[in-house]
Amino acid sequence: PLSSIDVTFDSAIDPATFTAADVRITTPTGGTVTISSVRQVSPTIYRLSFTQQRYPGAYAFSIGPDIRDPAGNLLDQDADGSAGETGADVFSGSVRVGTVDLVVSDVTVAKTSTTSGSYDTVVSWTTHNLGDSPAVNYRVDSIRLTRVSDGAYGGYGDLWDYTVIPAGGSRRLSATVQVVDGSNGAGDFRVTVTADAYSYVEEYRFDGATPVRSEDNNATDSPTTLSSTLAAYPDLVVRGLGIVESTLTPGGTMTIRWNDVNQGGTSTHSRNQWQSWYDLVRVVDATTGRTLAEDIVWSEQKAVAVGGSLARQYAFTLPSDFDPTTAHLEVTVTADGWGWLPEYDASGSLDGNNAATIVWTATPTVPDLTVSGLTVDQASLSAGGQVTV
Repeated sequence: PLSSIDVTFDSAIDPATFTAADVRITTPTGGTVTISSVRQVSPTIYRLSFTQQRYPGAYAFSIGPDIRDPAGNLLDQDADGSAGETGADVFSGSVRVGTVDLVVSDVTVAKTSTTSGSYDTVVSWTTHNLGDSPAVNYRVDSIRLTRVSDGAYGGYGDLWDYTVIPAGGSRRLSATVQVVDGSNGAGDFRVTVTADAYSYVEEYRFDGATPVRSEDNNATDSPTTLSSTLAAYPDLVVRGLGIVESTLTPGGTMTIRWNDVNQGGTSTHSRNQWQSWYDLVRVVDATTGRTLAEDIVWSEQKAVAVGGSLARQYAFTLPSDFDPTTAHLEVTVTADGWGWLPEYDASGSLDGNNAATIVWTATPTVPDLTVSGLTVDQASLSAGGQVTV
């Protein structure tokens, strides 16, 4: 890209006489480049600045002749003693914007098999610059996995590269690819590497004498596929959800207990020994629609083996205006409510079974009549006689 031209005079000039009006720059297609500033760099060097020009080809420029030295003498470019002549005393030159054209070759995959969710497959490739100018801008070369059977996306790996690739040069690069979790990460995958995948470098090549954009030749596939099988995953469910207190009172404590049970095929720490998650707790009074509690409970990076469980508890203070006689509480706990722990089987995500809900309703108070002080007035009773109670 071209954004400035430095001009050197053979002697000092009067800076006030050298302005953008004294310069004309023409693009390869005949357009005009607008000069944004003329800045003095040294007594004899001046920098012409303009918007960045990326289109390849020769940019012609002309300077003068209405430029004077400190004594007031006009530019005498042809040194014929007759200064300031239109045409003869105009300096002409050109600069060229070259091309960058990135392509990929020699894609290799370090292993041929892996599992869904893995991050253990290294892909290597060579990025070439077929252009006639160096690739100086940063760029991202990208790896993409595509399932051969249905074209489904299966994973990626990006490599940021800040190094310069000279014209005609190349770089051997490598990155690790991340396979997606679940059934989408199982199957045979085509491995594709794309140079400058996000088009940070503007690329051109010449079609005869005409520059054309060259972003369509950046991708190359590996000659071999990557085979991935479905990994085993944990599957958290909530069991034993209950309320500790038998009676709830305004301003009192409500304690909720439950167990995170792993009914999946592997430990919650099978992939990462520091794996953690948060359970979400929500208590709503359905009578009023009021949320009494909404909070999180951290797993504390504790592992849960297959078939194992992790005891959890959450306590909070009920509002002072809580009415236990009318309350209808819905208590919901969602294990790994933020989805930090990957949970899958062959049918897809297992996150849909992570929640459990219980309902608490106050036992209503009903009349309970009893009889007391029962006496009979008569000391003795006879058949057909009167009895006074």
